[in-house]
Amino acid sequence: MQAPLLRLGGGPSIYDVVRSHVTLHGELDDPLLELPDEPPAAPGDARWSPGAIDGVMIHHTSCCASPTTALVPWATHLACAAASCPSEQNLRALHGELARVSPLGYVDDLLTAVCDAEPSGEGLHAVARWLVTASANRRVVKVGIALLGMLGFADDDADVVWTLALHEEFTLFAAIALARNDDRPDETVWQLAQRLHGWGRIHCVEQLATTTDDRIKDWILREGYRNTVMVDYLAWTAATAGRLTAVLRESPDRGQLTAAGEILTALLREGPARDVGAYDDGEEAVSLFLEHLMGEPGTLDDFAAVEAICDFVQDDGAWATDAREGWSPARTRFVAELCTEILHRAHWPELVAEGLRSADRHQFALADSAAASLGIDTFDVHLARIHADPLGCGWMRAWAQADGERAERLAALAREVLPLDVIASGPRDEHGDGLAYAAHRTLGLTLQALGDHPGVGADLILAGLHSPVTRNRFVALTALAAWPREAWPPAAAAVLEVMAAADPHPRHRPRARLLLDGRRDGSEQSRHA
Repeated sequence: MQAPLLRLGGGPSIYDVVRSHVTLHGELDDPLLELPDEPPAAPGDARWSPGAIDGVMIHHTSCCASPTTALVPWATHLACAAASCPSEQNLRALHGELARVSPLGYVDDLLTAVCDAEPSGEGLHAVARWLVTASANRRVVKVGIALLGMLGFADDDADVVWTLALHEEFTLFAAIALARNDDRPDETVWQLAQRLHGWGRIHCVEQLATTTDDRIKDWILREGYRNTVMVDYLAWTAATAGRLTAVLRESPDRGQLTAAGEILTALLREGPARDVGAYDDGEEAVSLFLEHLMGEPGTLDDFAAVEAICDFVQDDGAWATDAREGWSPARTRFVAELCTEILHRAHWPELVAEGLRSADRHQFALADSAAASLGIDTFDVHLARIHADPLGCGWMRAWAQADGERAERLAALAREVLPLDVIASGPRDEHGDGLAYAAHRTLGLTLQALGDHPGVGADLILAGLHSPVTRNRFVALTALAAWPREAWPPAAAAVLEVMAAADPHPRHRPRARLLLDGRRDGSEQSRHA
């Protein structure tokens, strides 16, 4: 049966859009590919990355207890009606119902209910295929994928679902459907995971957590945990599924040691996912890792990992103390001693200098972080990077190392390279995300530092007070609050009067009034800005 409605609107379907962006290498040419149902965003507004909303719901909410399960009986009725009589009215009714809310909270119940209703298998398959290939609504496509996965693939269903799986908005649903219809489900999901790097990678690796395939386990440990969202989401899975402790009990190679350091670093910080407190072998894994490094010259990756371990064992805060529950005091002292010995090796400054010359962003970041820990001055390095890329990342670390003379140089450089007249276009309530606001964000980094340098960059503060970006006006107010009144630029009082009366952000108005009245706004206002 061919579903009669090929389109529900004048534009392309999601499937057509995704398919047109698949490269010859089997990946999307744009991992952030915008879908047809993406609502228009104002300049500077942030967008969710593909798969992020579902990922956050899974990891940070009780989506399974969603009240949307109440729509299951009606959606089941509509699906069965469309399967037995695929009229335009029935198909439109089903599509409209499925488009209402995210299916994450009800799709499993819907599949069970549809299966129990025993509709025409052939008819339901045709409807599911139509939902997947004809709809321009992501919620509808996800339900269609789930239905195809439950019913079993026919013809080229696997190719269609695989194509959609390459867009990380659909990976969660597609990976499950693909695995249910493949003789080698882990192999299929693994191949998919290697083509993805964001939430899709996270969903695939979590699905592979129980694999018995040694090749996949090794891949998860070596690189599968790496993603563009946050390593923390997969660190525990990598440590357990990847058999981290077992590998460290043997003779790990360089790649395994580097990976171990990254995984342990993620486990040893308080974050959004399961941490070292949920990892039964955490104490042993940390000790074994450090013991291996005692016989290695050490890399900048190692330095970062050892520093994280050192910070963790010396942290007396509630989270770290709880996470170390069960660690023996003797082992904890032993770990701290090994960290101290490794971090005091004489060769680190040489590695830092080499890393600071690297064009690799990761290596440079590692070197810069180690330099800060070792007290190595990198001001000139960051100044050169600012000259090469004025909107890049050099400003924050340059300002962190600025004395009075350096502050004057940085303020002069900001005047030279930033379009202050464009930035000071007038107050609005903009978030300041996106390429259009790159210069605004760069000025914001300078504004954050000017509070420590009274009298330096007064014109930059005035530009910040006139910025359309809400946070820039906040940090400009904060900087001005740190200055004595006599250091204010002459125009500051008049600007603050206007802000106190009419700033678009309601919390900025009282802050401006406090400054005019000679009072320093406190931490309460700062926290809520």
